[in-house]
Amino acid sequence: FSAGSSSETPMIFGSELDTTVEASIALALTILPLLLGIWLPPFLALALGLGAAVLYAVVAQIAFGRGLILPVVVPLVGLSIALAGSLVVHYLTASVERAQTRDLFSRFVPDSVVAQVLERADSEDDVRLGGELLTATVLFRDLAGFTSFAESREPAEVIGVLNRYLTEMSDAILDHDGTLVAYMGDGIMAVFGAPIASVD
Repeated sequence: FSAGSSSETPMIFGSELDTTVEASIALALTILPLLLGIWLPPFLALALGLGAAVLYAVVAQIAFGRGLILPVVVPLVGLSIALAGSLVVHYLTASVERAQTRDLFSRFVPDSVVAQVLERADSEDDVRLGGELLTATVLFRDLAGFTSFAESREPAEVIGVLNRYLTEMSDAILDHDGTLVAYMGDGIMAVFGAPIASVD
């Protein structure tokens, strides 16, 4: 305000935007981190979101210098909350996917091998689908005379024997760091030394 009597008109520093325009700006800056989080890796999305916040603050300052008042607090708070929320959602989703992958593979692969595979996948940008040359041992095993045995027994007895046999074999294979590849009736296929190489 200029000095003088109280009846003088105050100086106007700038004009404010319409409420709808302010809400649109706040909404756009809030949605931006969510879109970045969908399409980009989390740290890149965070960097771009912070860059957008700094850029908007600079634009608001320049606009203020030219007589236009842009909203600052609400859009930047919305952008910050959206950035934090998108990061939390990303890491929760990654944790759930990692746990599901571990549960899936632990049925066929020893826990130590699962841990190594997940660690290697985390350290690489992508998991290679191509072949890899390894020295490994492949085991094929089945029950001798099982067909004749199954033909002369009740189905419940056959299934009971088969379940017990496959359970014992699976446990033995996993206990020796083998990877279960397939069940084929009374047959079982396993690999030792893959997908993680083994010295023995």
